[in-house]
Amino acid sequence: MSAKKLSTAKANFYQKKGDVLLGASLTTKLADAKSTKMEVGGVWAKDSDTDVAAKIDSSGILSLGYNQSLSAGVTLGTSVQLNAAKFNGDSQNFGLSLSFE
Repeated sequence: MSAKKLSTAKANFYQKKGDVLLGASLTTKLADAKSTKMEVGGVWAKDSDTDVAAKIDSSGILSLGYNQSLSAGVTLGTSVQLNAAKFNGDSQNFGLSLSFE
């Protein structure tokens, strides 16, 4: 896929194997090879109530997520984002959510 008159190229890959979904994405500006970004991640459906996800990108950002169904229509989500390239800084994040359907 390309955007803006072929100035940017994108390639995506997805594959599902059983209860695991894997994906990768590559984006680059054709005029600037240093602009290339890559992401690789996956989601594992542990069971019908639990999902575990992980993603890392080419800048060293690692994202982890965990969703747990507490009861019918109520889901607890937790996530953490770590900057592996700058671990000592303030760029680490933690998230917590409670969803009602």
